[in-house]
Amino acid sequence: MLTQRHIVSATAPRSIRISASVRAASFVGEASSQKAAYNAWNHTAEGWEKVATSVFLACALSFTSLSPAVAAEASPAVPGAASTSAKKLPETVYFGNGCFWGRQKDFVDTEMAVLGRKPSEITSVVGYAGGKMTGPDGKVCYYYSDPRTVYERLGHAEVVKVDINADSPQAVKNEFKTFAKTYFAQFRQTRFGMQRLDPQDAGPGYRNVVGLPGGVNSPLFQVLKDANVNGMDLKEGAGNEFQGLFGKPTEDDLMNVVWVVDSNQLPFFKAEQYHQFHNGIGKRMLAKTCSPPLKCLLFAVYPAGVVWPLAASLTGVSQGVYRQPQESGCSEQSDWTYRMP
Repeated sequence: MLTQRHIVSATAPRSIRISASVRAASFVGEASSQKAAYNAWNHTAEGWEKVATSVFLACALSFTSLSPAVAAEASPAVPGAASTSAKKLPETVYFGNGCFWGRQKDFVDTEMAVLGRKPSEITSVVGYAGGKMTGPDGKVCYYYSDPRTVYERLGHAEVVKVDINADSPQAVKNEFKTFAKTYFAQFRQTRFGMQRLDPQDAGPGYRNVVGLPGGVNSPLFQVLKDANVNGMDLKEGAGNEFQGLFGKPTEDDLMNVVWVVDSNQLPFFKAEQYHQFHNGIGKRMLAKTCSPPLKCLLFAVYPAGVVWPLAASLTGVSQGVYRQPQESGCSEQSDWTYRMP
């Protein structure tokens, strides 16, 4: 914009007006050039700012999308972190339908004969699950212990726990299908529906129950339904407890019914050592499993839970052999494993 000092009166001499016009035109041209230069610089600066922003974003995105190997080099190493993430924990499921002495051997046989597991790899262990409560110190035990820890009073049932050691979702389903088929084979057809093999063991402590990670929302639930070839009623369970004046169980022992619960919410509690690996005793009629005869005599005369360790040692009926014979405490982990007798 021209200031007052650049304005020349029209009455000034022609030579002066021409000279002033030339100077004014020169100033206008100079101002226009400066404005054009400023606009060009401003445009360039904005362009470089956009370029810098794009480069920064590209670098950030490329850093976040590094391959695992490069990311491992770029990030500080945490001892044991890689091995922990790489190691896949087994899926734990459990099955209950009557006395766990009679049920365990079928799952042991399945692990060895069908899945090809070695004796040292056997995971079929008997215990208690499906209840909402635990005793003091989180213990769940058999009857020969603190009354506050008795499994049935706490709402639990006798079950067999197995581990699924597979490396893909489909392999997990296939392995679980094998165990599910074993489970449903432990029932027989009656006019009232499917009945377990030892109906003499009755009550909520012997109810039919299956524990899956996620319960009925687990991908394994569909596999369980497919294996249920005899159409048993699969009911969603939330954990048994006793309610009311007479202590009525919320998930009772019902004919032709299998309670399906979430094993993440209702975990497994391992039973005492003397309950492990009894070679299917009680699977059917006792007379069919009485060999040698001394076993029948001991079983008929004395309470099985009291003298069974002695009977097993005398008759050789116990399928499992312990590394350490002593008890380590109810429901606690101990140093023992299954091996062939």
